[in-house]
Amino acid sequence: MNMQPDLEEAMKALSEEPWHIGVDSRMGLSTPLEAIGRLMYYTGVHAGQISFIQKHGQHSTE
Repeated sequence: MNMQPDLEEAMKALSEEPWHIGVDSRMGLSTPLEAIGRLMYYTGVHAGQISFIQKHGQHSTE
């Protein structure tokens, strides 16, 4: 994976059980596993949006 080194190390350091324990956040109660899932989902969505813009967007010459 091509992640930030700190995130990758933190993920490796977290044992199995804490991945399934909810943590209170600005979004409400969420497990680390859910947070990483959301991160991956939204990264994919935004990558799709960028690809669409690159394919269909028009450059202005002004």
